[in-house]
Amino acid sequence: MISSGFQEQKKTGTVFLDLSGAYDTVWHTGLALKLSKIIPPAYTRTIMMLLQNRQFCVHFDNKRSKWHKQKNGLPQGSVLAPMLLNIFTLDWPPTAARKFVYADDMCLAAQSTDQTIIERTLTEDLSKIAEYCKAWRLKPNPTKTVVGYFHLANRKAHEKLEVKLEGET
Repeated sequence: MISSGFQEQKKTGTVFLDLSGAYDTVWHTGLALKLSKIIPPAYTRTIMMLLQNRQFCVHFDNKRSKWHKQKNGLPQGSVLAPMLLNIFTLDWPPTAARKFVYADDMCLAAQSTDQTIIERTLTEDLSKIAEYCKAWRLKPNPTKTVVGYFHLANRKAHEKLEVKLEGET
């Protein structure tokens, strides 16, 4: 996309969005709702049974806490976890920028000959993504989200995009 933008004399702005603890924060009820729309009920119940019957305790200095039931999240390292996270976020809202998504990694990319249009597009799209995240209990992390700007104007190499996520540049 960036290369074809260069050929068309366009600049490309990108946002690599970080979700805080994406696997740990997947809302089980929301996932069950989304699974029920795409797979048979028996499969949904089986998957949810695997997710909802997990427990943990903390070991520290020869002491152990009580067992606690895991209320949300996906088991990290599980073969199913990336696929379940993809299903959970399959319905990202439509954006003007192109989305590239796998599991908890998302990149938004917008192209134009005008830097201001790129900044406005990405900021508006991030606002839509933030609303979606709030509704589905995901947490965008502005401090770990990265913006990139690709163009062929060497004299403007020092320029950066001003994109906002939840009020933070």
